[in-house]
Amino acid sequence: MAITFEERSNTGKMIASILAVLVLLGAAGFFAWKYMVPENTVPVASPTDKDGFDEKTLTDARIDELELFPEVPPSSVPAGKLNPFSESTATSSIEAEPVAVPVVE
Repeated sequence: MAITFEERSNTGKMIASILAVLVLLGAAGFFAWKYMVPENTVPVASPTDKDGFDEKTLTDARIDELELFPEVPPSSVPAGKLNPFSESTATSSIEAEPVAVPVVE
């Protein structure tokens, strides 16, 4: 009588050990990056620095001379474009009539 051995699969244990090693390497890399890399040292502006704005600008007499932009009324033309390839709007350049464009004054 021959002795037979059942073959066991260790792929689950191998995948779990590889995953554990990758997690440990990732955690070590994260903490090494956090503590080894110097922080970004951007100079912070002190409160005494002036950015070119002066409070006297708001009380300047030249502000009264400025005019507001004219108010633009809403368009009477519907928004969007017509489909140039549809059957109802397809015309040749010879047959096309000029389109009236609203003028805003």
